[in-house]
Amino acid sequence: MKTYVFAGAAVLLALLAAGAFLPGCGSRDNNTDNIDGGVVKNIDENAPKTIESEDIVSFEAYFSTLYEADAEDEGISPGRYRLFAEKGEDGGTTGFYSPDSVRRDLGERYLVEGDAGFMKALDEIVKKYDLASRNGIYHSVSGLPDNFGASLNIEYASGETISCSDNQGNFLETAAMKELLELFKNYASEEPSEPVYEEEDAELPPEE
Repeated sequence: MKTYVFAGAAVLLALLAAGAFLPGCGSRDNNTDNIDGGVVKNIDENAPKTIESEDIVSFEAYFSTLYEADAEDEGISPGRYRLFAEKGEDGGTTGFYSPDSVRRDLGERYLVEGDAGFMKALDEIVKKYDLASRNGIYHSVSGLPDNFGASLNIEYASGETISCSDNQGNFLETAAMKELLELFKNYASEEPSEPVYEEEDAELPPEE
């Protein structure tokens, strides 16, 4: 009799342990974000993986190529890029791209001014590389510097959105990054503006 009791208990414990690692059991996995190295992974299962609209009204992307050998092979300089564009009431586009962005310091910004064709070309890149397939996926490792990863926040006139981020790995294809940078550079100012600090009371970096 004791043999059956112990055997049953062992099976129950094994099933419970396995359940903790089964995928799809929840939208949060292995969350230990209170410590450096802690991991948070959230998945919005309701986030659409297909966007019907072609009318982008706001676009923001961040990606690091500091450790992307393929990117450098394709002519993308190592950097922490931030791209931003928004559509105005007149249909034109304003924004910027920064080749060396960190959390509070946007570094050098090249201002972007475009016509309606800018957002159309931007949406074509989004659709071509199926960026909506990452929609609703968020992965964060606590304590990492801004030297890795990528994030996207895109809003459409229809109300549809694409939002995703990973601060550990850059999920963007090299070809997608290259086309995004070429588009922004084609519409950007030749000279950069002054560095911009997101927080008014942010401590400025020391002078060299």
